[in-house]
Amino acid sequence: AIINDAIVYQFRNFKYVFVLSAIAATFLFGWGHIAFADVSTPLLFSQAVAKILSSGLFGIALLFMYWKTRNIWACALVHAIYDFLLSLSMAFFQIDPVTSYVKTGDVGLAGLIAMSLQTIFAVIICIVVWKKVGRSMDFEEMRQNW
Repeated sequence: AIINDAIVYQFRNFKYVFVLSAIAATFLFGWGHIAFADVSTPLLFSQAVAKILSSGLFGIALLFMYWKTRNIWACALVHAIYDFLLSLSMAFFQIDPVTSYVKTGDVGLAGLIAMSLQTIFAVIICIVVWKKVGRSMDFEEMRQNW
């Protein structure tokens, strides 16, 4: 929300400011979830990419919600519920959810599979949120009134 608000405020005269904001916020949200992770092997690198994709896609769904509601607490609640469900899925694979993208061997492969499933789930969330929320937003009015 902070990154979005700064970008939208600074570049509000730019017609595609919300696209710029979405790209920047999504990348930073995804990268923030793997910052300083070990990516020295192909498996670890693949896990990091999967984590960036799943986190970034979920982050853009949260951004759609924020644009519509301008309520960071609603986004925080959805994030907490998502993290809880993520923890349950990681427990199913017997993987530590905090460090799941930096594991090797069979556990690392299971983590990669789990994160790939999370990415698919995040795509579905983005599509649903866009259809329910995003389509009804008037970006031109939002840009002028931000």
